[in-house]
Amino acid sequence: MSEQTGGRVFVVDRKHTLLEVFKDLQEEMRNQYAISYTPGNAVRDGKFRKIEIKVRDKDDEVHARKGYYATRNDAV
Repeated sequence: MSEQTGGRVFVVDRKHTLLEVFKDLQEEMRNQYAISYTPGNAVRDGKFRKIEIKVRDKDDEVHARKGYYATRNDAV
């Protein structure tokens, strides 16, 4: 579920202590950006639309959802 929404799972176990997980989480929170766009296809047909985000630096990581549903105008 976290992967589908662009999130991650932080596992606490013998190899990864709670303190290490919190440090990783803090580092990730310090390096977040929010982006938005307006789709070229304005039709709200309820279909799934894929989103692909590319970065120039191969060492950068992107955590984002795979796409969205273009909900119908009458769906609130």
